[in-house]
Amino acid sequence: MFQTYMGNEQFNFQINRFMEPYYCNRYGRQSIREAATKIHDTESRFSSLGAIC
Repeated sequence: MFQTYMGNEQFNFQINRFMEPYYCNRYGRQSIREAATKIHDTESRFSSLGAIC
């Protein structure tokens, strides 16, 4: 299922693609939501999502 985390559709797509394996548990979903709030550009995307994995 496609989730919307921010106003940028491309970032939403990348977050969904990268984090799909973590959607199955509540901790994973919450971690993704928290990380998505810190994403503002490509560099912050890698550092925020990389901290979850």
